[in-house]
Amino acid sequence: MKAREDQVAAQRDKQRKTEQARKDEEQRKRQAAQQATRRAAAAKKQADEQAAKREQDAEAAKRAEQAKINAREQEVAAPATAELKDATAKKTAATEQRSEADRVENLAQAEKDKRQSTAR
Repeated sequence: MKAREDQVAAQRDKQRKTEQARKDEEQRKRQAAQQATRRAAAAKKQADEQAAKREQDAEAAKRAEQAKINAREQEVAAPATAELKDATAKKTAATEQRSEADRVENLAQAEKDKRQSTAR
């Protein structure tokens, strides 16, 4: 009888150890899955941050390049702008001189007409 009890006890002990091993394995699998999920989330976060950084760097480079282009355009346009101002000033002066010359010519013509009419 003792042998039978020992056999039953050994079988229960084996069954309990098997179940415990199964539970331990399931727990290990759950933990491994959770850890893999956390690692994947961390990797995704890092990849997203790196992509955002690259995008920001690209935008900054684009703005810097545009600033260089704008500065160069202003540098190139400055002499032309100065020449345009100078030409406008000369044109205004010439127009004023032409108006003055026309006025003087009209006065001279009026004086001539006046002399000719008194000489008759």
